[in-house]
Amino acid sequence: HSFEKRSKRSTDMKTSEVLRQSAGIVQMFGLAKHTLEDSSGRVCILGAILKVSNGYDSDNERWIYKSHAVLCELLQVANIPNWNNAPERTQQEVVDLFNRAADIVEIEEWTNEAKTDQDLLQNQLAACE
Repeated sequence: HSFEKRSKRSTDMKTSEVLRQSAGIVQMFGLAKHTLEDSSGRVCILGAILKVSNGYDSDNERWIYKSHAVLCELLQVANIPNWNNAPERTQQEVVDLFNRAADIVEIEEWTNEAKTDQDLLQNQLAACE
């Protein structure tokens, strides 16, 4: 089962990975409303994030906060549970939301990594002078 506990710690995970895996969980198990997880195993948005983050270690508040903030910004809403629980909300809409958010965050992560790599290279070059 691909979402079980892994050796990788959540502190090593990227927010885009949490979002992408959350999409997979909703796709696999289905969408729950008004509960984190129902008796059939379906999950809401926050339930999916919890499932992913709990699979790594206890540092899940960080992933919940970061993922929630990204989703709120993307949807331009303040309350993700209200959006999730809307009667018209579909499983595919939630999966698509997670994947769109992951795509956006990935670009930011790559940009930040590139800046960090550039800073490291400049520091190394300066040390050689």
